[in-house]
Amino acid sequence: ILVPKNSPMGLIIASFAFAFGFAMIWHIYWLGAIGLIGIITSVIIRTSDDHSEYVVTAARVEKIETAAGERYS
Repeated sequence: ILVPKNSPMGLIIASFAFAFGFAMIWHIYWLGAIGLIGIITSVIIRTSDDHSEYVVTAARVEKIETAAGERYS
């Protein structure tokens, strides 16, 4: 099973998007430019990451599920 690794990039992209949206509503163009550049840069960094996921084997999943079942039974 391919599982994505934890990454703060979603929060970073959302923060830049908030700044961009806020700036466009209130006509703060310098902040809008920073937000847009930040969004584009963050997306490029995230998509160019070659190690963004890891493999979980069936044996590992079975071990986790067995341990969880024992805790709750």
